[in-house]
Amino acid sequence: MKAYVAARVRGEQLIRDSGLSATFLRPWYVLGPGHWWPALLLPGYWLAELTPSLRQTARRMGLVSRPQMVRALVHAVEQPVSGVRVIDVARYSQGHTHLRS
Repeated sequence: MKAYVAARVRGEQLIRDSGLSATFLRPWYVLGPGHWWPALLLPGYWLAELTPSLRQTARRMGLVSRPQMVRALVHAVEQPVSGVRVIDVARYSQGHTHLRS
């Protein structure tokens, strides 16, 4: 995981340094066909959101459904930015870790 994060950070920095306009989407995990096992963690996410010291982490590491990811991609294309925009997982699910399609 550390290598993935380092590669993502490096790639984002190269794009920032280039001066290009960009939107970075940062889902923690996208649920979809063949990738549903993390849904078993949803009760734990719910409990973590109730705990003030864990709330931010639970939201940042929330699960995203495939329809949510597609909506985020469409939004990024339809609403271009000047500069750099970062959309974290909390924005996909509007601050909640439960899934909405």
